[in-house]
Amino acid sequence: MARLKESFGWEAYYYAAQRVRLRPIQAFPHAPGAGTPLICWRVFVFVREEAAARGEDITPAHWLLALLRDAEDPVDVDLDRYPMERRGRSMFGLPDHGPSPVRLLVESHGLTIDQLRTAVLDELNKDR
Repeated sequence: MARLKESFGWEAYYYAAQRVRLRPIQAFPHAPGAGTPLICWRVFVFVREEAAARGEDITPAHWLLALLRDAEDPVDVDLDRYPMERRGRSMFGLPDHGPSPVRLLVESHGLTIDQLRTAVLDELNKDR
């Protein structure tokens, strides 16, 4: 221990020891209470915005709109700012760059995100 402090300095030793001491016990953090990992936190924000814009309670259609909205942007995890998100994506086999898996799934069926979004909005407008 003394040799580490001499080699790297007290401050580097302190921060390394704190990082080890304070790291999470589990490999991936879980959502409080639910125990479900929060990978797509943006979708939670988008679903709230979609429902609020229409003045409605959240329904499955709003979740679909939020997923489609999230799929419009390519996946690009900032490795320096969000290392836990990168780790979580790799644990679930999700890419950390490139097109969204939702976009790839929709396009594999010969549709586009815009076509599917328009169809969902048409269904929501029928109910009004």
